[in-house]
Amino acid sequence: MGDAPDPHNSAASIAAYFGRNRTAIFTSSTLVAVGGLAIVVFLAGVRERVRDTGAPVLATVAFAAGTGIVAPLVLNELIYVTLAYTRGGSDPATAKSLFTLTIVSSTVQAPLCAALFVAVSIVALRHAILPQWFAWLGLVGAVAVLPAAVSYGDTGFFYPDVQQQVVGQLFILWLLVGGALFLRRRWNQPAPHE
Repeated sequence: MGDAPDPHNSAASIAAYFGRNRTAIFTSSTLVAVGGLAIVVFLAGVRERVRDTGAPVLATVAFAAGTGIVAPLVLNELIYVTLAYTRGGSDPATAKSLFTLTIVSSTVQAPLCAALFVAVSIVALRHAILPQWFAWLGLVGAVAVLPAAVSYGDTGFFYPDVQQQVVGQLFILWLLVGGALFLRRRWNQPAPHE
């Protein structure tokens, strides 16, 4: 599929990208839907583990924030599929606007990502549901994603396209490492006594 276009590119070239990459975009939409569902299932498990510590508010915050991150990912993919289906549409300017929406979505995902990291880290530090080092890294990650919430620059570090990568990669890394740690902790727990 190649790299997605830059929002600064011409409207015609952005529209053409979606026409050229139709099949790849259609395929990726299925993967994003399945991946999004898997993330929601994982977040439901995190919610239960956090709730079991006696922190129902933090459990709700973690689940709501996590699903709030997934929602724009799925919406972004829906926009991609729409643009691919219509081969960029009959109006390249509209295609460019819709594509730019997918780039700036990190401005709303960043605070949600920070809330997820902080909620789980607080509980992990208090109740050891995860290793302390992961909780502290979660707090560092929360700080690292916050610049994306105010990133409206045309270039450089505060360019939304750059911050989208920062937020996305930290979220995926948190999911992968957190998932492995949660599973390891569950496997190592003794069976409950009857």
